[in-house]
Amino acid sequence: EEEYKPERPPGTWTDVYGVAVTMYRALTGAIPQPAVDRLIADRLRLPSALGCEISEPEERALMKALAIHASDRFATIEEFQAALEGVPESAAAAAAPASLAASIA
Repeated sequence: EEEYKPERPPGTWTDVYGVAVTMYRALTGAIPQPAVDRLIADRLRLPSALGCEISEPEERALMKALAIHASDRFATIEEFQAALEGVPESAAAAAAPASLAASIA
């Protein structure tokens, strides 16, 4: 989203999306649908639906990192990593600087 809206500059949440796209491709062998297309009709499939063996918490974290809107994504790579490792989101968010959360809201 932020790549297409000048009022939403890229930030650490953009890096989260980029890492998630790379992980999705590595895990599934499929290239995710471009974000601009997903704004119109989101057809991104769950990795488990593509035959990938992934735990539900890991899949949930990956799909959140692939959220189209930056405000729906993890704010930092550290938050994404914590979610992949099973750390509760509230604990990970508490460790992130407040300025990051405010800048993507």
